[in-house]
Amino acid sequence: MQSSNRREKTSMLGQAIDHVPDDQGILYLDHLDQSGPSSVFFCNVHMLTLAQSDPDLSAAMTGADYIFADGVPIKWLQQRLTGSRTARVQGYEAVLYLCGKCAENNESVGVYGARDETLDRLVPFVWGIDADGVLARFVASRELVFACRDRLNYWHALQELAGVQNYYVEEAVERIIEEQRAAL
Repeated sequence: MQSSNRREKTSMLGQAIDHVPDDQGILYLDHLDQSGPSSVFFCNVHMLTLAQSDPDLSAAMTGADYIFADGVPIKWLQQRLTGSRTARVQGYEAVLYLCGKCAENNESVGVYGARDETLDRLVPFVWGIDADGVLARFVASRELVFACRDRLNYWHALQELAGVQNYYVEEAVERIIEEQRAAL
């Protein structure tokens, strides 16, 4: 689905990232084409890098209706390439914002997803409260699940680099402790 308004995009590593003016940010989502479902990615550097080696991800991103700069490096690069200030649209903020908008308008939220192997058995969801104040399940999109998985992997990589939950660092610390005990 393409919006009737012409959208500016910036090409990065083969993907066309939508330009979101700095003064709009999350409110830009109000301008999305609402004539039907849309495929939306909230893109960070890791996702762009993965798309270089994963043809399925690359094809999905290329076929997406919208790709927003989620990561700060993507936002900075987009600003550098376009010469204009760009907003960052984070995936989790977008989900919260759109769920809130749907609740205000008494609309249902319908997204889908999981791995192909688990679609028949499991559907990822989060708990939320609908417009009537009733606890309800909100199903997470496949893109959001992948984005969360990417964020978790990124977080684990940062922890490893910092020496937190790093097998090699823990092994080195144990070895040093043993050496110190032996020296006493």
